[in-house]
Amino acid sequence: MSQLENLNQNRLLRTPEEINSFEMSLDEIRSKPNDEDLRAYHLVLDDRCEQPEIMFGLIHF
Repeated sequence: MSQLENLNQNRLLRTPEEINSFEMSLDEIRSKPNDEDLRAYHLVLDDRCEQPEIMFGLIHF
């Protein structure tokens, strides 16, 4: 599974496992950024997210 797929799969951040997986993928993406995927990263954002402060990290990325 790609890091982007993992972000999408865990984007609601409902459990500690989803939060950890999301943050690990975001860290990996930060270490190897690809500007071509920027649009796809924005599509990960979801108003149903239960941890908006973590989603905030994606916005600033």
